[in-house]
Amino acid sequence: MLSPKRMSRLAIAFLITGSSAALAQTNIMNIQVDGQNDTTHSPFALSVNDCNHIARITWTLPNGSCQNSAAIFVTKAGSCPTTPGSADVQVAINADGVSGNITVSNLATFQTADAGTVTCPQPVKEQNKVCGTYQVSSGFGGCTVTAGGFATIYYKGLPPDPPNIDGVTPLDTQITVNASTSESDIVAIHVEVAEADGGTFQERALFTPSVGSATISGLTDNVTYQVRARAEDQVPQLSAYSGIVEVTPILTQGFWGRYLAAGGAERGGCGGLGAMIFAWCLPGVVLVSLLRRKRSCGRPDKS
Repeated sequence: MLSPKRMSRLAIAFLITGSSAALAQTNIMNIQVDGQNDTTHSPFALSVNDCNHIARITWTLPNGSCQNSAAIFVTKAGSCPTTPGSADVQVAINADGVSGNITVSNLATFQTADAGTVTCPQPVKEQNKVCGTYQVSSGFGGCTVTAGGFATIYYKGLPPDPPNIDGVTPLDTQITVNASTSESDIVAIHVEVAEADGGTFQERALFTPSVGSATISGLTDNVTYQVRARAEDQVPQLSAYSGIVEVTPILTQGFWGRYLAAGGAERGGCGGLGAMIFAWCLPGVVLVSLLRRKRSCGRPDKS
């Protein structure tokens, strides 16, 4: 059995551990916008340019938080404060106690520091953080306000910037296009190709910025092509086109390269080039051998 002194020490250790665990959970407030957060819909919970869109904000509070203590506001600040500023927007909480709504035209982007407003749309790209606070017990029946989680609404009153074509490599009847973009919410880069001599641009490839390149096949060697690209963001909306890059596919392999590309072996084995040459030459070798045999048979015996 444990002595009373030992039991007392264990009880104190348990209380300390439990208190540490409770403190570790005090900053877990999960906020979503239209059912997404900055992780599930990376990098922003919502990218939008529709002034009339009504964003639904929902949240959950950690265990042990004070009842009905959540507060939600929208700010242009880089990080969430514990109290809203003069140009921030307080979000009214619905009757369910766990949701609120905000129209895009009411975001902090359209508020001024002197409590004025500007009209939506505006030709800007701006992040609006949906911030949450709630209260935790401070002991003896009191509660203390603490900063919670956040989610981001990205207002995009302008289309994305055009991507950069970083390089185009000519190959045999094909080209490889490398392209990149500086904006974090780009979901796709579209690549279009046309013959330089009056051809019509057609989309021939699509890839994400993380992939960064694509190989376009079915082109004609020694014909010059023009290549351009544009970016698509989360809204979705398309950028203007990049500058045009010209490229001419060229014969780069020759017979030996084509043979290997078709599955031929470089050396050794029955499928190698030596076996092919032997198969081509064998009929000639047999024919020469037969002719020599025939001549030998037709000569008179000199004995």
